[in-house]
Order: sequence, then C-alpha cells, then structure tokens
Amino acid sequence: MILRSIKLQNFRKFKYSEIDFPDGVIGIFGLNGVGKSTIFEALAWAFYGHVAARTSSDKIKREGATPSDRCKVEVEFVFNENNIRVTREMVGKSLSPSASVVMNGKVVANGAEATTRFIQNLFGMDAKTFFTSIFAKQKELNALSTMNPSERKQLIVRMLGIDALDRAIKDIRSDLRNTKELIEHYNISLRDAVTGKPKKDVCREQIVEREKRIEEINRIIDERVKELSQAERECKIAEKEKELGIYVDQQN
Repeated sequence: MILRSIKLQNFRKFKYSEIDFPDGVIGIFGLNGVGKSTIFEALAWAFYGHVAARTSSDKIKREGATPSDRCKVEVEFVFNENNIRVTREMVGKSLSPSASVVMNGKVVANGAEATTRFIQNLFGMDAKTFFTSIFAKQKELNALSTMNPSERKQLIVRMLGIDALDRAIKDIRSDLRNTKELIEHYNISLRDAVTGKPKKDVCREQIVEREKRIEEINRIIDERVKELSQAERECKIAEKEKELGIYVDQQN
C-alpha cells in the first residue's frame, strides 16, 4: 500500500487537516500530545470504523464541533496498482456512520459495514491485525533497548498481535510430542514378549509354519487314503475268490 493523502475533519483534536504523503519513507515528528498517534488512528478508523478507535464513537468527534458538523476522514492510497479512496464519516446528533470506497473512479463499496468488509478482503486482515502491524506505542519501542532477548521477543510478539499464533505453535509441538510417545507405546505393545520381534512378523512366521504343517498332514492323509483304497481292493478280490472257491497262496 502506498499512501497518497489523508484528510481529517472534526476528528479528535483536528478541526480540519489535510496531509499529502510524498514518495519514499515517511516520518511524522512532533511534541507529545500534538496528534501524531491520532493520524494513524484516523487511518485505521477510515478503513475499519469504530473497532479501530481508542474510544467510543461519541468521543471521536472533535470537542466543540456543532451537531451539524461532520466527523470525517478521507484516505487516498494505491494498492496493487489500483487508485483507491476511502471515506468514512459520522453525521447528525446520533453520529450515524456512513462510508464508501471508490476504486479507479468507480464506487465499489457503499455503507459503513460494506466498506469495512471490502477493506478486510482487500488487505486480508482485520482491524486488530492491521493496526498492530503498522503502529506501536513509543513507550513499547523504548523498552526494547533495556530488555533481554527473551523479554524482547515476548514484547514484539504481543505488539504484532501474534501471541495467539505463538501459543498455537506451542500446542502443536506438545501434541506432536504426545503423539510420538503414543506411537512408541503402540510399537512396544505390538512386539512379541518372547522374541522381541514385531507381532505381525511373529504371526507371519506362525502362519507359514502352520501352512507347512497342514501340507504335511494333507500328504499323510493322501497316503492313508491310497493305502485304504488298496486294502479295499484287496478285500474285494479276496471275497470274490472265496465265493468262487479259489485260494491263492500269496507266499508262493
């Protein structure tokens, strides 16, 4: 995103102010309380509405402004080679919100909620992520120089709003460690207590042995069947000879 300009009307302490941003790195300097942070807040408010403000809506409008005066912020910027203008304002005694987005001269969003949704989709981030990624309080930056590396990391993580991600990473690592321990437990339980081999290998060996035993039994059965068939034939021959009165000496 390349900022081009921002206009503030009755926003916080600004009755009216217009800033044109030059190309390159931009620095905003000034004494405490002159409104440096307000400029960044106005930028976020124009994009995301009241969720990006430090106070309630009735505190955003400049003190001393009349009920008919508008509280308005207009931001122009370039994003992905598109010229975009976002306008957000509050009008009337009830401070009714309204907003719009014009991209390359064409209205692409109209209404406070529609504008917020468009910006969220455009940047791919919500108000909290956007605000914490571009703005840090001066006291937080000054504290970095006096912190040790561990403390500095924690502060930066909090400033960037990624502490939840850090916690998620720790949870994932814990789950991974527990899963590895569970797998190891199952690996141990799947080993044969006598041989120490995996139970599946032991079962395969037992199956092979049993198949060999079955083959041997089947061979013996086949031999016995043949012997039985031979005996039956011999019995039938003997019975036939007996009926005919024939006796054959098997020894001669």
